[in-house]
Amino acid sequence: MTKQPSFIALDLETTGLDERQDEIIEVGLVRFELQAGKCVILDRYQTLVKPAGDVSYEIEKITGITNEMLRDAPVWEAISLEVEQFIGDRTLIGHNINFDLGFFKSHGLDLRTHLAYDTYELATMLVREAPAYNLGRLCDFLDAGFTEQHRALADAEGTVGLFSVLLDRIKNLPLDTMQDVADFLADRSWKYAELFAIPLSRNISKKKKFRAEPDDTDTSEDYASPAETDEVLFDQELVEQTFVEAGIIANLLSEYEMRSGQIEMASAVGKALCNADVLAVEAGTGVGKSLAYLVPAALLAVRNRTRVIVATHTLHLQDQLYDKDLPLVARVVEQLQAQGDCGDEPLRYALLKGR
Repeated sequence: MTKQPSFIALDLETTGLDERQDEIIEVGLVRFELQAGKCVILDRYQTLVKPAGDVSYEIEKITGITNEMLRDAPVWEAISLEVEQFIGDRTLIGHNINFDLGFFKSHGLDLRTHLAYDTYELATMLVREAPAYNLGRLCDFLDAGFTEQHRALADAEGTVGLFSVLLDRIKNLPLDTMQDVADFLADRSWKYAELFAIPLSRNISKKKKFRAEPDDTDTSEDYASPAETDEVLFDQELVEQTFVEAGIIANLLSEYEMRSGQIEMASAVGKALCNADVLAVEAGTGVGKSLAYLVPAALLAVRNRTRVIVATHTLHLQDQLYDKDLPLVARVVEQLQAQGDCGDEPLRYALLKGR
């Protein structure tokens, strides 16, 4: 039987945020491995660490660690070797793990050669609906069994629970998404690749069969086939009619008011997309800019069975487009298709988040 690789979830409590001058006051380590896809804890390590100076009142309030508790604790030099031995050469897991690695390094324990997974980074990729990404809020949101915050061992155990939930998210990703991940990893080095390896090996073989035998397999439900022409199919008049006083958007939104600037912008965006042109638009508040570029982009996408990428300057706008505007645009497309005006390919959209 192949030996399962083990991991170390780690967390530190410190006297402050600056690794150059602040000190470690508590270490929490959890050794665990994956068994049948679940995180199983094998061992724990926890110790308080006596700093050179006193802990501030603010840190006492945050962590519950008092100067009295630290008075008889070992100094870092006395426990650094056993910390290093407990960690060994295992893969590291942490939430905002660079913070912990920075403090370890400033205390003489350089773990930068270890493979390190950050549950914060993974959560931003896999849990886009989370209200916040700090450890406590994520664990509450995902019901990951986290009870106590700002104590090192409890935080490390909470990180194990969060990591387990995130692995389940990876395992349950749609096949289309898994194929995109496989394509992305084909010629790239990515530290999270190993986490996707088991789901990929299980799920992608079927999808690769679809692509290898297009003549024998109906993939219409999984992939939009490209239009068999170089000509861009686009109805400029249809875009403009969507925004008129008695148009589809007016029928879907009771508070809708026709705005000439919005129609003008939508028309310009449609022409630019159709001609693969560059367009710069300056529009004031209240014009309705989002719909003015999303509607022509969506009609172009479904009519030509292609993709359109929209990049935003802020995450707030990204979420607004995804949660509010795009569902409305999808309804617009459905209405137009019911009238037989823009093909039958459904509008599909996805959210890509990065740091």
